[in-house]
Parts: sequence; C-alpha cells; structure tokens
Amino acid sequence: NESSKNDELLSTRGELLPGLITGDSRRGVSNTGLDIEELGIRTLQDILSIYPGYQQADILIILRHLRQRRVIDAIASAQAHRDRNPSSALAYNLLGRAYLANEERDRARAAFENALALRPGDPDSASGLADLELQKGNYDAAQDHYRAVLKYDPKHMSSWMRLAASYAREGKEQDTIRVLEEASKADPR
Repeated sequence: NESSKNDELLSTRGELLPGLITGDSRRGVSNTGLDIEELGIRTLQDILSIYPGYQQADILIILRHLRQRRVIDAIASAQAHRDRNPSSALAYNLLGRAYLANEERDRARAAFENALALRPGDPDSASGLADLELQKGNYDAAQDHYRAVLKYDPKHMSSWMRLAASYAREGKEQDTIRVLEEASKADPR
C-alpha cells in the first residue's frame, strides 16, 4: 500500500542519514559513498514524490542546482515548481534566476515580469529586472526598478543600497550620496 511505500522510502533515507538525529550528517553520508549535495537533492525529490505540494523542497532543490551550476536541472525544477504554483511570484522569480544563470535573458525577463504582475513592487522581481538592465548598461532603467520597489516599501534597505550602488557604478558620486542620505532618512535605525 501507499503508506508503507512512503514509510519504506523515508526509513531508507533515514538509514543513509543516521547523523541527522545526532547532528553529524556528513559522517553518515560519507559511509554511503554519495555526495552530500546529491543525496540532499535526491532526498528532497523523494519528499516531493510523497508530498507534491511541499514548496520548501522545490525551492531547496532549485537553489541547490543553481549553487552547483546545474542550470539545466535548475530550469527544469523551476519550471515544474512554477507549473505547480502558477500564482506564486516566488516561483517565477526562481525560474527567472535559473534562466539568468543560463544566460537566457529574454526568458528571464518574461519570468520576472510575470512575478511582478502577480506581486507589484516585489523586490526580488524588480531586482532581477534591474540586473538585466545593468548587464546592458541601462542604469536609468535599473534605477527605475529599484525606485518602484521603494514606492511600495520606502524602508526596503536592499533596494536603497542597490540604487546607490547603481549610481556609484555609473560614476555619479553626488547621486550616490543623495540616495544614501535618503535611505538614512527613510529608516534612521
């Protein structure tokens, strides 16, 4: 039956990772001869086969693929995640990052724009679009994306810092200082 199949799958993973309970997972994995990253992805995929709606597993798989520079796998995983979560801005942002890692700029732009349509003012979407503009040297367009975030959240420090950094990259010292001063006033902590 399905329940015993799931229990068997989880117990098999538990045997491969005895250190999860003790906190010494590297020792447990090294005895199997498997790479800990690969085992982690396999385990997360197994969890997804049991609980297909478990978004955290999807997200971790995509991020691990990106970290390992396995961009084709990241794209496939991100597309599957997006298909399971079509109304999630995060799903489109992850897909955009995967496309960007594979230098598919047009597809990345479309994914970030879809995310922004689902969640106006989303900092991750705007940052992705700004990154695309900065790659082309379009500082004004990149700065517009950061300002759009600040319109929704005037205290979003990451957007303030990225806006200032874009002026600095452009060599506009006075604008850089002005933006940093504005950021300080927006959130004087």
